[in-house]
Order: sequence, then C-alpha cells, then structure tokens
Amino acid sequence: MLQTMTRQVSSQAEAFRKRIASFHPRSQRSEDALENSLLQAYMGFIRESEMPMDRFVSHGGWLLEQSRVSSQISGRLLRKSKHLGSVHPRLAGQLQLLATFLADPPADAPAMLLRETAFAAYFVLNAPGALIADQAAVVETALRMHGSALRKFCRLRRLPWTEPDPRQAA
Repeated sequence: MLQTMTRQVSSQAEAFRKRIASFHPRSQRSEDALENSLLQAYMGFIRESEMPMDRFVSHGGWLLEQSRVSSQISGRLLRKSKHLGSVHPRLAGQLQLLATFLADPPADAPAMLLRETAFAAYFVLNAPGALIADQAAVVETALRMHGSALRKFCRLRRLPWTEPDPRQAA
C-alpha cells in the first residue's frame, strides 16, 4: 500500500513539474506566481499524503526553480533563526547553517544539494500553516540527506555541526 501511495505521489509531483516546464508566461512575475502557487499546494500536500519526508524534500527540491536557490533567502533565514532561538534552539542553529550555506555555497555543490536545502529553507519561510515541528522535520531531513556534504562545508568554514536526529524528522 505504501508503494502504491508513493507511486501516486511521484506521478502527481511529475505532473506538477511538467506543468511548470510547459508553461511559458509573458513575464517573470507570471512565472513566479505559478511556481508559488504550485509550491504552496505541494507544501500543503504533505499533511494529506503521508509521504515519506525524504521523498517530500526531494520532490520539493525538484519543483523549486533554480532561480530560487539564491543568497536572498539567507537574510530571511537568519531573522527567522533569531526569532526561534528561545523556542527551538536546535532549529535556530540549523537555520543559521542553511543561511550560511545558501549565501555562499561551494562551487562544486551538486544542484540536488542546493535545491533540496533551498526547499527546506523555502518551506520554513513560506509553508502555509506549518508548525515548528513540521519545519524542524523538513530541515532535519534535508540535513540528514546531505549530511556528508554539509559536514564538510562546516569543517571547511569552521562552523559547528550537529548530527541530524531522526526523531526530529519523524
């Protein structure tokens, strides 16, 4: 049953991606509006589908346009981390790491790493009605999926690294 549900979710994510790829708007603003509406719908979909979290992050990264992977997210993440510092210090530290990474990613960082970490950031900043637990689960999952590359990034930049906790991503 889980495999059937996973296939359904995969085909729906593929349909979203094709819809984005086939749409040729008149302006960049129209393209952004379409992408925003698809991402908003997708972020709400996780609650209804019971999709595994790693698949949710992968598909979300796939839906996220490459142009969204930018350093502009960093400032917003840092502000969010300061706001969450007393409520959820673990998530606040992880958001600081994501902000630092997205502000200046290594030149050899794979596109998948950039997209999936940017999706985690995008989810934290834009998911409609997401609870802190939802945000923590998405961020923990992205960090776990790309742990070795992010650990290396932290070591090179002399940043603290905390191993992802599977219980946080449940």
